[in-house]
Amino acid sequence: MSDIVWMVNPKRDTFYHLLLRLKDSYADLLNSAGISFKTVNLEKINTLKLPMDYKQNLFLIFKEGINNAIKYSKCNKIILEANLNKDILELILRDDGTGFDIQKIKSGNGLLNMRSRARTIGGELVIDSSGEGTQIKFTGKILSLKKVVLPFLK
Repeated sequence: MSDIVWMVNPKRDTFYHLLLRLKDSYADLLNSAGISFKTVNLEKINTLKLPMDYKQNLFLIFKEGINNAIKYSKCNKIILEANLNKDILELILRDDGTGFDIQKIKSGNGLLNMRSRARTIGGELVIDSSGEGTQIKFTGKILSLKKVVLPFLK
């Protein structure tokens, strides 16, 4: 329920708030599992204001990705990287776990839902996995980019 309340709060519609919510959602679980969570390049776009549908779908895509990494990958490290080139947003979630064979995934809806959510917001989700880990890469155009000034980030 708290995710729903957070999702519709217009005071928390920046990329910074999205990242903070993801980190807070998994902080205890990551700590108890001994998994480090690092971010790359987020400071460059943390004031990016996200449309609500973008925020909701990105949150759910990467929440599923982090959950899967914790649950299945036996990883020690998860990295979330963000890049913005004009109006193209790229988010990459990587882990250093055991990986999996995408062709052998028959049950569950997680990967299907993640791809569907990416398409819903006009993006693409590419999932690569090997014995050296898994990478989930979202690429999508943000139609109405806005930057906001967060007083605590000045």
